[in-house]
Amino acid sequence: MQALVASVGWRPAFAGLAVLILAPAAVLAFWAPEPPRPRDGPVAGQRGFAPIVLSRGFRALAPVTMTTQAVFLSLPGLWATPWLADVAGLDAVDRATVLAAFPIGMLVGFVALSALVGRLGITARGAADVGTGLFLIAQAAILVAGHAAPVAACLAFGAFGVASTLYYPELARGFPLALAGRANTALNLVVFIGAFAAQYGMAALIGLWPAEAGQRPVAAYAATLGLALALQAVTFVWLLTCRRQAGSST
Repeated sequence: MQALVASVGWRPAFAGLAVLILAPAAVLAFWAPEPPRPRDGPVAGQRGFAPIVLSRGFRALAPVTMTTQAVFLSLPGLWATPWLADVAGLDAVDRATVLAAFPIGMLVGFVALSALVGRLGITARGAADVGTGLFLIAQAAILVAGHAAPVAACLAFGAFGVASTLYYPELARGFPLALAGRANTALNLVVFIGAFAAQYGMAALIGLWPAEAGQRPVAAYAATLGLALALQAVTFVWLLTCRRQAGSST
């Protein structure tokens, strides 16, 4: 994008980006087949989001999905650039190059998950759990030494950060087909609320440290990422604990 903007200007570059976004949307709208509609119709007594939010599955899956996806959306979208500048010491050109590793890692992650679940027969739950655990390990590595290998850090973050999206179908399978879409909508709402809260919270926490020569100290980013990692770890343990309790009660 940086090279394209320098070549044709930002207006044509963003117009082309808009076309690339609208094209697959148009394909889905006009050519994708309609999914079969559930025959069971609305579930009696199941109105609104209360039955979803109060269910055992939602209480187990929502916290870890919210925290991991909130961090996954917040860091590349907002805080990776200042981290690369203040902690890794990269200039604007090098930062743009390193940031390209995020979407590449995401692509690798989605392809790998598709192969693991679709072709190798690994369950979506297992892939999500292993991938989420690796996502936490990747963040710990970034916290300790990510500035020394920022490209590898961004690749790992993007590749493993997509794993918790597999909790969406796991949640939906716990409800009748007529409520599956509502379950995913409820989870999506929680994720985006968490993402906005994470962006604001990271800004507030990093802002507690005074800037020196226009840069925030390394300790500001370390404390912020460390707290985010701790929250994700707590919710991941909560999910595993809920599963163990559910297994022992059956």
